[in-house]
Amino acid sequence: FPMAKSHCEKCGQNIEFDNSMIGKEVECPSCGSDVILETTQSSSEIEQAENDLLISQIPLRLKELINPAEEILYSSRPSRSSLILKVILIFLSSAILAYPVLQAGLGLIYIITFLLLSAIGAIIVYFKWKNTYYIITDSKTFVMSGVFNVYIKIIRNELIQIISINTGMIDRWLKLNSVQLSTAGQGGGSSGIFAFVPGLTSGSVTLKQVISRDIIKHYK
Repeated sequence: FPMAKSHCEKCGQNIEFDNSMIGKEVECPSCGSDVILETTQSSSEIEQAENDLLISQIPLRLKELINPAEEILYSSRPSRSSLILKVILIFLSSAILAYPVLQAGLGLIYIITFLLLSAIGAIIVYFKWKNTYYIITDSKTFVMSGVFNVYIKIIRNELIQIISINTGMIDRWLKLNSVQLSTAGQGGGSSGIFAFVPGLTSGSVTLKQVISRDIIKHYK
């Protein structure tokens, strides 16, 4: 989180704190007196600190594609809660499948196989999440995704004509959405045999497992 700066009026000790702590009372680490946290930074300095934090979290392969003059409005992976739920569902499904095998006394080797397959599935899901990243700047939208073959799609915000919001079963549980941004060339939907191949659908990008209002507010 971006850090703000204040100071103790009694001893002059500088205090750094998270912006969410502004207005709260803390104890000065130097003299022990009570200090109400009020930032001495200007709004432009705070905005710059927030932008620097966003940039520091962006994967290098994406960071290299962003023009220094672009303002970053949004930067995030899909919700971490969706990752946790998917991993839980993988192991839960494995346990359900393994139970009748165990009851039938078919041996431990089958149980180990189920667990191994679940572990592989969980690893794939994790790297899919880790390799997925979304960035919205004041001029472009970047979407990175993939497991073994990581692709990056970039569309210009001024070309976006249709915003579609889809809520799947897992998304509904977590109050998340998938937001598809389509340009005029895409016509608002995917078609053809390549529509199901990640990275090959022209004129459209999808930001999955996100809060829709956090996305669409950046498009006028």
